Amino acid sequence: MNANYIEAIVSGESCETVCIETCCVNTAIVSVSSGVNHTFTTALHSIEIALGVINEDFQESNSMQHLQPFRIVIYNAKGVARPLFISSLQETISVYNPHVLIITETRSILGQHNVIAHCPNYEYVHSIAPFGYLGGSWVVCDGRYVTGRMLIVTRKHISFELEHKT
Repeated sequence: MNANYIEAIVSGESCETVCIETCCVNTAIVSVSSGVNHTFTTALHSIEIALGVINEDFQESNSMQHLQPFRIVIYNAKGVARPLFISSLQETISVYNPHVLIITETRSILGQHNVIAHCPNYEYVHSIAPFGYLGGSWVVCDGRYVTGRMLIVTRKHISFELEHKT
């Protein structure tokens, strides 16, 4: 396994919350893709993380002391319209304290404002629309610690660059 690359494939039926903590870097590229497994009629979510490479010049500078890991949580919402969604999300945030929260199985393109209203440190980055009642993903970042800059947006895929705030 390459230490500069992490991949997670999450089935839409998975109720497991996944927390990925990277090694200490300043930047990372995160890609989120969604699709449908037509055989089993389930959504699939692919999350890929490419970590910034630390070169020798950077290692010799004083900037190394500012490097931190990224904590990325993949959370299955099981539908954002369900009554316990917000309280369950808040509990997940308090347990993992993620820099980035990838919310899968939203089953909706609307409602990000509700997450932002109840999780005030988090900023909306982008979303992937669901396929009917399957899938859908939202990405939010803790604006106190990281910034997210969109790189690629398609109907089934988003890529963004993460950077620690100094």
